[in-house]
Amino acid sequence: MKSKLRKILKGILIIIGMRKMNEKKMTYKINSKSGSEYGYLHFNKEDIGEAVEFFPENEFEVEMEGKTVRDRKLNTKRRRVNLYPLRDKFNIDDTLILKRKNEDLIKITKK
Repeated sequence: MKSKLRKILKGILIIIGMRKMNEKKMTYKINSKSGSEYGYLHFNKEDIGEAVEFFPENEFEVEMEGKTVRDRKLNTKRRRVNLYPLRDKFNIDDTLILKRKNEDLIKITKK
């Protein structure tokens, strides 16, 4: 009985560990007026590759401080993500921590 329970617990811990490994993380510093007033997350030409890897290809949801915004998408041509409904939560020089929880959910917290 104990060995079966150990195997089950070990399997659960492996699954939890795999979920943590699959969780992607990115930091972003708001350093422009368009970020704080209009809610844009802009990416430089050097950083757009990291953004393309981080953000889902399709539309996704963004959650910050209990507020959820749906139907967001990375605009690779303009190198930005529009988070206009969350603009009141952003200030210049804020550092945001973005965590990709699954294929279509990004959680944002302030550092």
